[in-house]
Amino acid sequence: MTPLQFLAEVTDKEPSLVEIWLVFAGLGVLGAFLARARWWAPVLVLPAVLLFAVGIVGEITDPYVGPAIRSELGLSYVMQSIVAIATGVLLPLMAAWHAKRRVA
Repeated sequence: MTPLQFLAEVTDKEPSLVEIWLVFAGLGVLGAFLARARWWAPVLVLPAVLLFAVGIVGEITDPYVGPAIRSELGLSYVMQSIVAIATGVLLPLMAAWHAKRRVA
């Protein structure tokens, strides 16, 4: 075995875009459905979104791993990750705002 066989790529350790979208869109939709019960209930989803977002953004912006991710997966991976995170944050907030407006 050559030493090059032991080098691992970054992509096999990163979540796929499908997984990222499922997590953040799923949490966003869950928050939107919670707005039907109470106007403030979607805010309960935001800590989970924040927890997952810190992990993704931390790896993308890491000085060593970030350039490798952009090199192997491309800028599309980074941009779609950011849009998925924004979806996970904005869906519950917009649902809470809409529910609050409906109540008042």
